[in-house]
Amino acid sequence: MVFFKTLLVYFLSTVFLFVAIHVWKNRRYYYLGSKIPRISLREIFHFLVTMSWVSVETLSHNIMELYARENSRLKSPVFSMWYGTKLVVVFTDPDLIKKTFNDQLQKDSQVYILLDKPLQGKNVLTENQLPKWHVQRKKITAAAFNLNSIKSHLKIMYEEANILANKMAEMAATGESFEHIHMVNLEAFATILRTLCDVDLEIQQNFHHEHPFASAVEYENKVISDCFSCTILYYLM
Repeated sequence: MVFFKTLLVYFLSTVFLFVAIHVWKNRRYYYLGSKIPRISLREIFHFLVTMSWVSVETLSHNIMELYARENSRLKSPVFSMWYGTKLVVVFTDPDLIKKTFNDQLQKDSQVYILLDKPLQGKNVLTENQLPKWHVQRKKITAAAFNLNSIKSHLKIMYEEANILANKMAEMAATGESFEHIHMVNLEAFATILRTLCDVDLEIQQNFHHEHPFASAVEYENKVISDCFSCTILYYLM
C-alpha cells in the first residue's frame, strides 16, 4: 500500500513538473493568449448545450447570435480561443486581415503559399452588385427551408441545367474530351449565385473548366481539412 502511495505521489509530482516546465518555457506565448480578448467559456458551454437539442433550421441563427453577442461584448476586431494548448486567433475585420497578410504573413513563404490564393483571389461580387445581394439575402433568410421558396427557383435551376446539357452535347458531338465534374461544379456555382444573390454572372458561358473564386474556396477547404486531419493524427500518435 505504501508503495502505491509513493508511486502515485511520484507520478503526480512528475506531471506537475512537466506542466510547470511547459508553461515556463512558453510563458510569452500564454501571456499573449491572456491579453487577446476571448470568447467566454460559459458562452461556449451554453452554445454546445443549445446545439444538442435545436433543429437544423435554427442552427445558423444560433451561431450568428453567439457571434453577435461576443462581438458586442468584446468590441475587438480580434478574438482568441484555446484549442488544447494551441492558441487560435480569429480576425473579424477584413481590413485587418489584409493588413496582417500583407505586412506579416508574406514574410513566411509557407504561410504565404497557403493563404495567397484564398485571400488575394478574384472576388465574386463587385461593389455595385452588393445591394442586390443584401435584398436577396433578406428574402432567402425569411423563407429558409420553405418549399415555396425552392419552387420559385425552379426556373433558374432548369435554365442552368439546360445550359450545361447543351454544352456537353456540343462537346460530345465533336468528340472533344471533357471532365464533366468541373462543368457540373460551374453549373452548381452559377445556380447558387443566381438563387442566393440574385446575380447572373453568366459563369457557364464565360468559364469552361473552373471559376477562380470556386477554386480558391475549394483550395482553402482542402488546406483546412488537411491541417485538421494532421492535428488529429498528431494527438493519436
